[in-house]
Amino acid sequence: MVEDWYFKKNAKEATEAGLPIGLYFFTQAVTEVEAVEEASMVLALCEEYDIQYPIFIDTEGAGGEGRADKLSADKRTAVCQAFCQTIRSAGYEAGIYASKNWFINNIKTSLLPDNLYIWLAEYGDAVTYEGKYHLWQYTSSGRVNGIEGRVDLNLSYVEPTKKEEENQKEIVNDEVNEQQQNESGQDKGKDKITTSDQNKSEDPKGVKKEENPLEED
Repeated sequence: MVEDWYFKKNAKEATEAGLPIGLYFFTQAVTEVEAVEEASMVLALCEEYDIQYPIFIDTEGAGGEGRADKLSADKRTAVCQAFCQTIRSAGYEAGIYASKNWFINNIKTSLLPDNLYIWLAEYGDAVTYEGKYHLWQYTSSGRVNGIEGRVDLNLSYVEPTKKEEENQKEIVNDEVNEQQQNESGQDKGKDKITTSDQNKSEDPKGVKKEENPLEED
């Protein structure tokens, strides 16, 4: 397994530019165990970055010379599932990148769980693939200012999201803050009643000077 030479540079500079980022890993796994190892490497690499798009396993041919080129559809599907399950278990969204032909002939999409994202590579003006997809790579001949040569261009129908465990932390924090605010409001309400009762019995004019205990700074 080899780390892309430009991974850290691209991830760092995209983050600094305010761009949401995701990852893909070009797989050569031929077993589920190897797929888990690949996914574990990806997880180790992305720890210090805010990954907001899914992490994809890229399954495609390597010119007929790749060790995974001749996998059966059943085995390739199992490899993809093992990779994605490992990614999802770590709290990230996961998905599969492949061409239209590979999704039809080399992956049994009917066996994939609904929670996986599909990144479809089909070059042209319109998609003819009849299955579901969430991102569409529509050309390999794009141009982007600042990048020499041709680049792939994609359309995403996915909203950037935060890591699942971070979302859970935010939900918990929101619930705790809401509970604290409610408790604080109840306590202040009690103070108001007590103060009012004291003012009524001891100094009726003092009620007019009382600050509203429910006001927030």
